[in-house]
Amino acid sequence: MPRNLDEVIRASTQNPAKIIGWEGRIGTLREGCIADIGVFELQEGKYLFDDCFGEKMEGTVKLIPALTIMDGRVCR
Repeated sequence: MPRNLDEVIRASTQNPAKIIGWEGRIGTLREGCIADIGVFELQEGKYLFDDCFGEKMEGTVKLIPALTIMDGRVCR
């Protein structure tokens, strides 16, 4: 379970790329790599989250999607 924002980002970018054998080609920002980018707003407060197993967890921050760039184009 990710404990901080860096771990959340790694768990949703680098780790999946490694699992599917695309480490270094996706899940990273480097010259020559595909540049799909998500921009998020970090909101602080008291939140209740549900996981994929129906378990609930309390948290004090959440990420709200603000902008997505795919293949160099802004998606809305």
